[in-house]
Amino acid sequence: VISYRGKEDAGHEQPWVAYLQGDNPEYPVRILQASLEQVYRRCKQVCRDDTDPRENHIHWWQQLNPVTTEALIQLTLGSPQMLYNGGLLLAPVRYFDHQRKRPGLPENVAALVEDVKRDHLRIQLVNLSHAEPRSLIVQAGTLAEHRFGEISYNVVTSDYPGSVGSYAAPPLVTGSDRVEVNDTRFTVEMPPGTRICLEIGLIRGVNPPSYRHPWSEAGSTQGRE
Repeated sequence: VISYRGKEDAGHEQPWVAYLQGDNPEYPVRILQASLEQVYRRCKQVCRDDTDPRENHIHWWQQLNPVTTEALIQLTLGSPQMLYNGGLLLAPVRYFDHQRKRPGLPENVAALVEDVKRDHLRIQLVNLSHAEPRSLIVQAGTLAEHRFGEISYNVVTSDYPGSVGSYAAPPLVTGSDRVEVNDTRFTVEMPPGTRICLEIGLIRGVNPPSYRHPWSEAGSTQGRE
């Protein structure tokens, strides 16, 4: 992973694919570090820029732009960077904030796509808030063009957090459960400070593509919960 930034805001496809294949486990940390380096570097360049905007060439602000999306698209959506200058983002998954009714992950929620196959996804979701629950909608495809099949997920089977007065929490033991979604979307309710791993079956290209939000569709139930 090299910390650099070209005009395509891309170029880390090889180490990312190696991560998805299980050969590069440190990639998420390293690509985020590299991206932050570029953000700070370009912000410093902006602060030091004393040129006259009337005399700059057309690409000047493109070369100073501190916004970088490659790492976030790869890690949270399981997709390569979209083509620059208006390219269409096509990812196997998309998120919506259920409570605020807006696109994207809810506040304090992190997502990591660990595996992408034609018919399968594995996603880790974490609610980083220690006090507030979060609710998010997971959609099959950027344009709802796919459909989810069966989903397996981890559940706590031990007596956590344990009894009052005990000096340490009991060992955390998890099991798994399954649900047949067979829908374009499902909702995940996340209590404070929780993590869930989802193994998701995916059927690609079975729906007409649409930019509609889940709450804008007449009679929408927003999928399974």
